Amino acid sequence: MPWHSFIGAILSIVGAVYFVAILGAYLTVPMGKVVMTDIIKVSFALSALVFIGNIIQGFGLYQSKLIPKWGSLLFLAGNILILAFPGVENWMALGSFMMVVAVLPLSKLLFHKKHIDGREFAL
Repeated sequence: MPWHSFIGAILSIVGAVYFVAILGAYLTVPMGKVVMTDIIKVSFALSALVFIGNIIQGFGLYQSKLIPKWGSLLFLAGNILILAFPGVENWMALGSFMMVVAVLPLSKLLFHKKHIDGREFAL
């Protein structure tokens, strides 16, 4: 179970670096002038690691029982939607909303003292 979080976090961090790089590449070039070179294609593919890492973390959340099962499933579904429909704003917005709603119980857990299995969680 902790391995899900560790592997998911590493993949998400690596993917986030490539995600920012590809976003910067698109924003520095005038609209309609982006030429898909091989390095941009590879970076675009590696930027998907953000969502793959989040999916792995979602499985870890599901197994850990720190948040309700519906929260873990919403988190998984939101990341899958974004990964399945890149560039389609409606689906990506729905996926982002699903992830925000899914993380609310985790936020409550972190900001209020909670005791789970004899452990105290608080910031």
